[in-house]
Amino acid sequence: MTSYGYATDDKVPRAGDFMTGNLSLQGTPFPLTIPTGAVLGVPAVCNDSSGNLVWSPTLAANLNFTGTVQLSGAIVVPETGQAYMGTAVLNGTTPVTVTTASVTAKSRVFLTIQVAGGTPGTPYVAAITAGTSFQVVSTSAADTSTLAWLLIDHT
Repeated sequence: MTSYGYATDDKVPRAGDFMTGNLSLQGTPFPLTIPTGAVLGVPAVCNDSSGNLVWSPTLAANLNFTGTVQLSGAIVVPETGQAYMGTAVLNGTTPVTVTTASVTAKSRVFLTIQVAGGTPGTPYVAAITAGTSFQVVSTSAADTSTLAWLLIDHT
């Protein structure tokens, strides 16, 4: 069997291994290399022909990074299903409900105006209903801006 990755003990992941639980990558930087076409387990971790690390069908573990994480490509976050980011159009000081099951009591909602509309004010989160939605309003009654939002949960 060909081994992929790096470990400080004899438990190096090998092609076809199944991994559950937590994956902890430690070091600065951690030298994890998965060659194109390589597959680790089911769910699979593989490197596609474009150099993207792919978790398929889904990643069923927590990734805990200690140290520096360096990315040379884009971070891609889906805006469908249980979305962690998206857009909404403001309606002045009238609350706009953004529906997403991904919002939790530990969510930080980051907002930025993408396209200014009306008389832009300062958008802010007025309320969060964990597991359902959050509401956004503006400090300007005439704000019809399109804003982008991003959810990040704290510990």
